[in-house]
Amino acid sequence: TDERAQVVVCVSKLRYEKGIDVLLQAWRLVQEHLPQPSQARLIIVGDGPLQTQLECMAQALGIAGSVEFAGLQSDVPAQLHRGSLAVLPSRWEGMPNALLEAMACGSACVATRVSGSEDAIEHGVNGLLVEPEDYQGMSQALLTLLHNPLLAQEYGQAARTTSEKYYALEHIIDRYIELYKRITHGRRQIIEDPQPSHIYHLPS
Repeated sequence: TDERAQVVVCVSKLRYEKGIDVLLQAWRLVQEHLPQPSQARLIIVGDGPLQTQLECMAQALGIAGSVEFAGLQSDVPAQLHRGSLAVLPSRWEGMPNALLEAMACGSACVATRVSGSEDAIEHGVNGLLVEPEDYQGMSQALLTLLHNPLLAQEYGQAARTTSEKYYALEHIIDRYIELYKRITHGRRQIIEDPQPSHIYHLPS
């Protein structure tokens, strides 16, 4: 629906490395550039040590009316489906499960150029990448997708395809099995072909 096209969901722990403060600054710029009264909403799903601080920050930035802190939720896909866009503003990241879940749900994603996110998102193909800490760049990327629901839909479908092709459970299991086979085969080679060694020749 049109309403969903104006909703951005961020699933994240509320910790420093997740960059939610950067996202809130970006969201203030988004609100300034959208026609008034803006229907666009930001839903932040998750909890963490910075929750109170971030809620105060949203108030101070004057965006509390368009930001919902949904807290910890057990059904993440249901939360992602409340919107058609997803954002991950991390300062650093391992393998970002939140991003992979959003891609699997067909959300158009905006993420920072950090390890993990960069592997999953190809800029301008299945989502948009911005530099960490760059709230202006992040606001531009979000505005691009909020202004252009068809483009967002296109990225969302491409993200889902990427997710199914490279990150589906079956695919990951196959890759692990292949890896284990290679490792065990390598070990068997070592056991079957022991290298002659002088260590075993005791002096007579």
